[in-house]
Amino acid sequence: IGNIDLINTSNPNFQEYIGTIGFNKTEYPGRQFDFLSFNCADELMQLKEVRQAISYAIDKSNIVSSAYNNQNSVADYPLDYGNFLYTENTASSGYNAEQAKKVLEDGGWTYINNRWKKNIGGRTKTLRLKISVDKTNESRVAVAELIEKQLEEIGIDVKLDKVSNEKYNKYISSNIEESIYEHCKKAIKRACNFGENGLPKIGIGDWNDGFSNIGTEGKGESVWLGFFLYIILKEFSKLIKQCKQEEIETSNWYENIAEKLKENLNENAWDGKWYKRAFADNGDIYGSMENEECKIDSIAQSWSVISGAGDIEKKESAMKSLENHLVDNENGLIKLLDPAFDKSKLEPGYIKSYIPGVRENGGQYTHAAVWTIIAEAILGNGNKAVEWYKMINPIEHSRTKKEANRYKVEPYVMPADIYGNQNLLGQGGWTWYTGSSGWYYTAGIEYILGLKIYHNVLSINPCIPKEWDGYSIQFKYKESIYNINVKNISKVCTGVKMVELNGIEIENKILLDGSGKVFNVEVKM
Repeated sequence: IGNIDLINTSNPNFQEYIGTIGFNKTEYPGRQFDFLSFNCADELMQLKEVRQAISYAIDKSNIVSSAYNNQNSVADYPLDYGNFLYTENTASSGYNAEQAKKVLEDGGWTYINNRWKKNIGGRTKTLRLKISVDKTNESRVAVAELIEKQLEEIGIDVKLDKVSNEKYNKYISSNIEESIYEHCKKAIKRACNFGENGLPKIGIGDWNDGFSNIGTEGKGESVWLGFFLYIILKEFSKLIKQCKQEEIETSNWYENIAEKLKENLNENAWDGKWYKRAFADNGDIYGSMENEECKIDSIAQSWSVISGAGDIEKKESAMKSLENHLVDNENGLIKLLDPAFDKSKLEPGYIKSYIPGVRENGGQYTHAAVWTIIAEAILGNGNKAVEWYKMINPIEHSRTKKEANRYKVEPYVMPADIYGNQNLLGQGGWTWYTGSSGWYYTAGIEYILGLKIYHNVLSINPCIPKEWDGYSIQFKYKESIYNINVKNISKVCTGVKMVELNGIEIENKILLDGSGKVFNVEVKM
């Protein structure tokens, strides 16, 4: 809030700044923050005296004490006035309405009929500004209205634009009580809203909530969500057949939608060597080789494999393209997308406010990196899956003092992201990220070592490097112990030839027994 010329904007309403005219970006260390950002794409905001005058004209302490505290909201760090993250490039400019006027006068502005005017490029310009604010957030609206009032008081003409791209609200419980099963069916029905390419609409974001501007008009479509929805439809259809025979028509409906969706994904979302990522309201395509930025996005490729919806040749080509464009072996990264958003005409949403190579904007986002490993394991590429699994392990980024100084964060927990740009290359982002660590654990146990349990039945289907001789697992189930010994006799990545339980050959489906016994399982590949 206030006199900040250096800020990392992250709200989709404030994306249009230009990073090439001295509008550097930094970031608050707090979990949540509000800010006033200057849109330096606007010619008036490119004038230093205008930015300085705005800073002097806004009473920041008044905003914190009234707009926040009076709405039963504690002004916590970094909202406490004086706690802002200043840098050596940011001069202090407390509230001073008269100084704001003087700055404008010194900058060549003339005060006429309660408005400031100046000759710019041969034309008389009025100092007229627009404030954009999320109309669904009462605190921000209150702040914007205070700022509007304070700027008007010194003669700046202000238009307050209350917009709504995202909604944050409190919801009270309804009187409707239903099972989780019914809730799931409603969620699936909600997701089955398809656009002109036959793919699910993206709205204000899918897994990547930074794609907040692609579908705000209700036309944009998500390729990744198409793959994700496909596997949901297939798996839920199976569940209905197993548990709700009386709803077999619903199961069949899901199957029909899934097959049509698979067809649309492979026809309309294919870009020649890999899958596109999304189609925007205005017709822009994300994840296309024709683009300057975001030519390829990893999760559209990995999920073509994970979901099972990708045609065989296409998903293999897609994963090869992912490797060629997104895997940085030298720095131990698997990028989310490439090239990062920066200066092209594409306006995907708040993801573009991140510095190129940071977080979702072209860095490694570990969720997606692990999905890449799982996809390789599903394809049977054990050498590659294990190589990449080791590569993104935090300890591999901290083996030497030099590496640790670059990585900067804890080497013993999974990070949400690792930066991939020039200056911050290899630096870890958020850590203690349970989503990424959960997926990483799943990739190792279920997809590489191949231990899966479904409906109380254990199976072993490894995907390991050919040179591995084998491995052993001790698995405790209730009061029983399962000693599992895998032998890679044929030196292959995948393929189980035989399973023995206590010396007796059995099918690769072991019904778990928790009665306190010891079971010896031998698996031969």
